[in-house]
Amino acid sequence: MTEPLPTRGLHYDIPEPLYHADPASLSSSAAKTLIYEGPDALQEKRETPQAYLDAFAFGSVVHALVLGVGDFQVLAHESYRTKAAREERDALLAEGVAPILPKQYEQAEAMAASVLAHGEANSLLAEGYPEVSMWAEDPMTGVLMRGRVDWWNDSVVDLKTTGRSASLQDWTHAVWGFGYGFQFAYYNKILELNGLEPGRPRWIVVSKREPYEAAVFTPSEELMRRSERDVDRALWLYAHCKEKGVWPPLRTAFDVAGVGAPPRGAGIPFIESVEEGLT
Repeated sequence: MTEPLPTRGLHYDIPEPLYHADPASLSSSAAKTLIYEGPDALQEKRETPQAYLDAFAFGSVVHALVLGVGDFQVLAHESYRTKAAREERDALLAEGVAPILPKQYEQAEAMAASVLAHGEANSLLAEGYPEVSMWAEDPMTGVLMRGRVDWWNDSVVDLKTTGRSASLQDWTHAVWGFGYGFQFAYYNKILELNGLEPGRPRWIVVSKREPYEAAVFTPSEELMRRSERDVDRALWLYAHCKEKGVWPPLRTAFDVAGVGAPPRGAGIPFIESVEEGLT
């Protein structure tokens, strides 16, 4: 019989597939979909089987090489054009192992080396714990929240790969487009509900483009404030949808008490800047 998953605290030894399979709690990615795309979009994602995405497996391997945890296997195939290669890939995925092709693995190794050679990034990863799972119940809505941080050392450190450069300008666009501030605010709320006072979070960013430059950034205070408000809005909306059993489109979800429409132009987190985390 499988042990029930926690509902509180930080946990350092929970396998990633088990964490993701938790049906009782709301993840940061699900909450972000809810408040930025709509409850109907969240339900559609939950009901649609996830297609294999090579980028996800590649990112998992980079994480494993940098953080020292995670299962992956380098395949003997040069591509996935053959049936045998696809079958081996799918069998590994079913076991929770990330498949990677040889040329991709060389690239992942180069990216990991770039991160570990970066002074600030290396310092952030010198002490702490990888892949920490955490849970807490939001007292205002009763929603059980969950998160899994890449690295925890009294603040959240998130490793991101990017198809663009690791410049301040390009990363600002990525933060805007993917709602990464929301993720930090969600994690920090769980940590605070567990009685902790997390420091300023950091992104370690590494480019998939040669020479695979790495950089460290921290979110602006304005981004965190707006993201914290969006997290609270998402929790109210999720509680309402669960209670009523309805999952409306975003345009009508704004009428739910406690949610409200976002400020004009803020359908995704507004940022004025993303500050370099080198001070």
